[in-house]
Amino acid sequence: MVTVRLAAGFFLLCLSSLLPDVAGATNSRNEHTVYFPNTPYELNTYKIHGHQPGPTLMLIGGIQGNEPGGFLSADLYADVALERGNLIVVPRANFNSILQFKRGVNGDMNRRFASKRKGDTEDEIVGVLKSLLAQSDCLLNLHDGSGFILQTGNSVGSDPSHLFFGAAGASGRRANLPRNARNTFFSV
Repeated sequence: MVTVRLAAGFFLLCLSSLLPDVAGATNSRNEHTVYFPNTPYELNTYKIHGHQPGPTLMLIGGIQGNEPGGFLSADLYADVALERGNLIVVPRANFNSILQFKRGVNGDMNRRFASKRKGDTEDEIVGVLKSLLAQSDCLLNLHDGSGFILQTGNSVGSDPSHLFFGAAGASGRRANLPRNARNTFFSV
C-alpha cells in the first residue's frame, strides 16, 4: 500500500512539474526524431524541454494499433510548450499495427520489452523505446479500453483509480494490485 501511494505521489509530482507554458512561447530546444523513415514502421519521437529543469515524463501511445484512444491522445502532446520539466512523446509506437488496425502485426509489442532478442523491426522499435525510457523519470503508456472495473487474477483492468484511492479504488470495490507493479510505470 505504501508503494502504491508513493508511486501515485511520484506520478503526480512528475505530472504537475510538466506545467504547460500558458504564454505559448516556443522552445528551440525541442527535438523531433524519425526512426525507420518512409516505412510502415516509421517512428516519430518528440523531446520537449521546459524553460526550467524538472523531471522527465515519457508518453507512449499506439503500442496496440487497434486502440486509437492511446495514439490520438498522445498526438495532442507532441507540440506543447512546457514551463518546467521535460516530456518525451512517442504518439504512434507501433505504426504498422495502426495502419492495419490490429493489436499487433507480429504479436503484442508490450510483450517484447522483457525480451533481449533482435529479430525484426518491431524489436528494434522496442530498443528505441527502451533507450528513451532510460532518459525518463516516469512512463505513461496510453491505451484504449472498455469497462472500468474488470478484476481478473492480479490485474485491475482499465481502472487506474487504485493508484490514487488505494486498493478499494474510486468505486469502493476491492481491487487486486498487479504483482509486477513498478513505482513509476502507469498504463492507462
